[in-house]
Amino acid sequence: MTTEQPTSVGATLAIGTTLLGALAVGMYSPASLLLGLIGTVVLVIGVLLPRPGVMTTGSTGLFVAAVTAGVEGAPVEAVMIAVVAAVVSWDVAQNAASLGRQVGSGTETTRSEAVHFAASLGVGVIAGGVGYGVYLGMAGGYSATAVGFLVVGSLLVVLALR
Repeated sequence: MTTEQPTSVGATLAIGTTLLGALAVGMYSPASLLLGLIGTVVLVIGVLLPRPGVMTTGSTGLFVAAVTAGVEGAPVEAVMIAVVAAVVSWDVAQNAASLGRQVGSGTETTRSEAVHFAASLGVGVIAGGVGYGVYLGMAGGYSATAVGFLVVGSLLVVLALR
């Protein structure tokens, strides 16, 4: 019997990824830590209700935390970790919600979700690496341009996962 609840494996992976991203930027910016933790709590609420739109809002909170950290001067590496974590947590949470609707949250889906998580993370790391490479190439005093490329790289991560 199917349920509306997201699968527990996917929900746990999404929440853990969001928390990791919040901590990555939170070490450099109290405002980013607060925003990232709020995003994590919103994602948890989205999983518990279950509401995919609320899950998306939680992951978006982490993305906003990453942008805030970047604006406040956090290292680019921490910002990229948080951006990739935001996109991966969003993708994994949506997958968990979809599986919960289609096959039920009590069905054994660990292997499928682990593969999905690894693939999402792999795409995120590759896209983030390309964005970071562009940043390094442009880091000669063009910080606004570099931030722009990081945002474009983040959008490419989202497009790659769709």
